[in-house]
Amino acid sequence: MPQLDQYRILNGLSDGVLVIDREYTIVFANQHILALYGVKLDEIVGQKCFTALHDCLVPCRERSLSGGRCGHRQVFATGSPLTIQHVHVVPGGKERIFQISISPYFSQAGTFDRVIHVTKDITEQEQLRHKHHLARIEQETIFNSSPYAVSYLDTEMRVCRINPRMEEFIGRTNEEVRGRYCYDVWGQYAEDSARVGREKICDACKVQDTLNDGRSYAYERKVGNRYVEVTANPVKDMSGVVIGALETGKDITERKHAEKQLHLYERVISTTQDLISFIDEKYIYQSVNEAYCRAHNRKWSDIVGKSAEELHGPEIFAAIIKEQLDRSLAGKPVHYEAWFDYPGTGRRYMDITYTPFIDRNRYITGVVVNCRDITERKKSEDALLVSEAKYSYLFNNLNDAAFVIGKDGLFMETNEVAQQRLGYTADEFSRMSPTRINVPEYTSDIKKRLKEVREKGSLFFETVHVARDGRVIPVEISARLITLDKTSCILALARDISERKEAEAALVASEYRFREIFNTISSGVVIYEAIENGIDFIIRDMNPAGLKSNRVEK
Repeated sequence: MPQLDQYRILNGLSDGVLVIDREYTIVFANQHILALYGVKLDEIVGQKCFTALHDCLVPCRERSLSGGRCGHRQVFATGSPLTIQHVHVVPGGKERIFQISISPYFSQAGTFDRVIHVTKDITEQEQLRHKHHLARIEQETIFNSSPYAVSYLDTEMRVCRINPRMEEFIGRTNEEVRGRYCYDVWGQYAEDSARVGREKICDACKVQDTLNDGRSYAYERKVGNRYVEVTANPVKDMSGVVIGALETGKDITERKHAEKQLHLYERVISTTQDLISFIDEKYIYQSVNEAYCRAHNRKWSDIVGKSAEELHGPEIFAAIIKEQLDRSLAGKPVHYEAWFDYPGTGRRYMDITYTPFIDRNRYITGVVVNCRDITERKKSEDALLVSEAKYSYLFNNLNDAAFVIGKDGLFMETNEVAQQRLGYTADEFSRMSPTRINVPEYTSDIKKRLKEVREKGSLFFETVHVARDGRVIPVEISARLITLDKTSCILALARDISERKEAEAALVASEYRFREIFNTISSGVVIYEAIENGIDFIIRDMNPAGLKSNRVEK
């Protein structure tokens, strides 16, 4: 009866219970063990435990989690209780995790001939524990792998833990800062010896607010030369009580610099006189600057959101704009010049560029169109072209040879007369100096003359040119210092005085012959010249015979 009472007690337990003798025969099974294993009482009592529970013909080997030996055998061998875990497939095919406790069972006589096998289904408990384990691993991974600097603080703002990114940011390890107040480690006044304790808390700190009211805060602060975006989030226990704060710092220095740069760009774009617009891949205007609005005599709101076709008209869009946009959206910058008619200002000549806009992901998301008004420049260029045409016409139609000599002493330009007279091409002249077209004995004189021109500004002199074929050409040079294309140079006009020189030589020869005849005449010859009153005369010349007959000393 006492043993039956014990069995009755075991039958009332909420866990599954077996009593097994030394022959591994099941002598008792309560209702819960039957439910756990899905068997009936007569299917298990009197059976070997390894057959009834594990469908084995021999005692269990290599099946338990305790050293690879049967738990029942171990308890019979040692007399010590044993607890193992066991995965069992219950009816229906589902796996359940059982916790099995095996203890010696002593009879009233004190003999140890049986063991009590208690089975507890811990599947949900183990699954929950496993989930908690995975969650903790996930939290650890997130905490340690976060690209942001993270610190976990207690309610007194003492550092409980920091992640590797925070270690890198402050230059200290987790072990070095653990247990210290955050404001003593990386605070704004951490190095200020005049402040004590909580006086060192940063001016912009929101962690203390988070700890007080349990709300999240975000703010920015500057640490050295870096800008940091800080978020403070409360950490609460299961009952909602704040037990700490999680402070996360994101380095936004590059973003702040980019914002400043963007602000600068916006100011430049808004104040520039160029017409700047941004058109997306659907040909819709997303932004324009003030100059663009003024040129089109429209408000910003009247342009942005409109399509290029709607704004400029179907004909202009199809004929000009669409092709340029499509080329730019394909990654090819476009540049051209064209006339456009603008309300109020009339026709203007514009220098236009279409530049693909590439976002951070390297995708082309639109086109930046820059229109620069070059009307005045084009007018100046046209005037210059006219002036150059006139200059070129006059330069090449002079009767005299014309030379432009640069600062390097070489010919910059020569006209057609110079080229034809001396037998050199314009390209050949560009590699020659003035001394090349003079006889050697005039070289030093020419260098001296050119120097005088640069010093005095102008000079008139005669020299001799030598043509390619060896002809010697006497020339009269009129040289002047001028500025051409912002460069100081010499313009020299060379007039061919060959005929004049020949006439002068003929005159000299004629005078010589006259003098010879005049002096050899045997009769006296006197040459008189009338004076202003027309009555009196003076003797201008008298030959030797005349001097002799009049006995006059010449």
